[in-house]
Amino acid sequence: MLAFLAVFTVAVGLRAYRLGDDCFDCDELYAVRIQGVGPKAVAAVMARDGFHTNHPPLMTVPFLIWNALLGTSEAAVRLLPVLAGVVAVVAVFAFGCVLGRPWAGVFGAAILAVNPLHITYSTEARQYSLLVALIAVAHVLFVLSLRKPARGLVVAYYFVAAWAALTHYFAVPVLLGHAAFAAWLMRKPGPNRRSAARLFLAVGLAGLPYLAWLPVMAFQSRNKWDHLATLTPSTLVDSLADLLGLGGWGTSIGLALSLAAIVLVAVGVWATRRVTVPVSAVNTRFVPLWLGWAVLAFGVLGGLSYGVVFPSMIEPMARETLSGYGYDVATVAEEVRLLRQTGLLGAGCVALAGALLLGWRRLKLEGEQPSNGEVNGGALLGCFVVVPIIVVALGGLTGVPFHQTRNLLVMLPAVCIVIGFGLDSFSRRVSGAVLAVAVLAGMTVAAGQYHAIGRIVGRDGPRLGIDTIDWRGVKAWLRDHPRTYGAVVLVNRPATDPGLYYLAEFTPLRLSPTTIDEAPRPAVFVHLTGNAFSEQLREKSGATRGAVKVAEGNGWEVYEMR
Repeated sequence: MLAFLAVFTVAVGLRAYRLGDDCFDCDELYAVRIQGVGPKAVAAVMARDGFHTNHPPLMTVPFLIWNALLGTSEAAVRLLPVLAGVVAVVAVFAFGCVLGRPWAGVFGAAILAVNPLHITYSTEARQYSLLVALIAVAHVLFVLSLRKPARGLVVAYYFVAAWAALTHYFAVPVLLGHAAFAAWLMRKPGPNRRSAARLFLAVGLAGLPYLAWLPVMAFQSRNKWDHLATLTPSTLVDSLADLLGLGGWGTSIGLALSLAAIVLVAVGVWATRRVTVPVSAVNTRFVPLWLGWAVLAFGVLGGLSYGVVFPSMIEPMARETLSGYGYDVATVAEEVRLLRQTGLLGAGCVALAGALLLGWRRLKLEGEQPSNGEVNGGALLGCFVVVPIIVVALGGLTGVPFHQTRNLLVMLPAVCIVIGFGLDSFSRRVSGAVLAVAVLAGMTVAAGQYHAIGRIVGRDGPRLGIDTIDWRGVKAWLRDHPRTYGAVVLVNRPATDPGLYYLAEFTPLRLSPTTIDEAPRPAVFVHLTGNAFSEQLREKSGATRGAVKVAEGNGWEVYEMR
């Protein structure tokens, strides 16, 4: 319909606007540091994401293929998350359609299209936009699989859910919402139980790889991730305001708008109480006998083969790769040990999946007489929204330091469609339609207070994502003044990782306040304005080396040290 085409156009425009203007942030460099599509490159990326970040193994693997096709310019790399962001908007619209309310899909897609947090992470070369798209598609496939539990739809749901789970840990709370709803439907015999049981099996199989990933998760938990915060009631309120794009006007107005949004969510869930999802009868067995035996055999033979070839082939290659990245002997030994454990456990998980598929045939779920049924849409959407929030809140309030606003992005598709149902219920009357348009306009204006949208009209509001400096400007200045320095100095912090990338031709040195005296004479120090660690180094260089500012630009200053 024309209304959705307008929403789609807005979504594309807001995400593609001046896509390549900003330089890469230090986190975005994960998408471009390792290039190639061969097994060695894929293995190197998965090992790096697992052993040196706090994420699952598929965090940046899609960028390998994407970069091989389109290159590594800022615009080319960020085009992948832009496309994923647009897919999420389309999936929210489809979500409303499969629930029988196209206008609820239009309203929900419109809210996501102008959401500043989603726009921000749809223009950054990281995994968050892809994660939201996978979750949105998983929602749609879940409902479609309930309507007609055909084998192809359930298998497609399994692959999307597994991909999401291996992209970011915060996919798990959402998938637990799917599992909770499927388990609720399985409590009584009937067509709903038959359909839900297949989805419950798919969710379980999608989460099975985490058993193989447990040693790596234990390794990750030993590291201190300073950028993650413990959840508190105040941070939860601020995060929800930013999640909905309502915090750009300040705390008080943001809180008021957030409360209004919560009311809309409640109205949306209430409006779906009479929405039903028809469940069609399917008279085919979900799991063929040969598939269970094939998966079981593959897991057993794969585990035996991995144990045989690991010492002679995989371990030497892993040691060579890790040593080439500069890791010390102890780190290399521990990561090789984890690689061996993960591989063997992975094969064990495949064998366990085969055993589950064989055991599934013995359950009475597949033997029931097929018949038609229906599912309550309000309960479904309520489960999709409430369960993830409860899981995240319980984990955060018990002191688990994982909270960041961007991690809550996975909840946006379900929240948007619920608000869409609320707006759709209002719009069925003339007075309500006026109110719905006013609410949508108010949310759009509130979203425009953020930098993600305000930048289009020259308004510099709160930033929700990366805030990198103009490294290309630094590079241009250094090229124009080749005789004013003997070395280029940066502060030894992750924020200057892009400096190593953009200024590679100048071989920059990364120093700290205690090692600044090691800088050659003469030298120039590139200071990151607003960075506390860079400020410390600037003060120390001024005191000991007589540093004098000679240039400045967007986010940077250059000091000459004699």
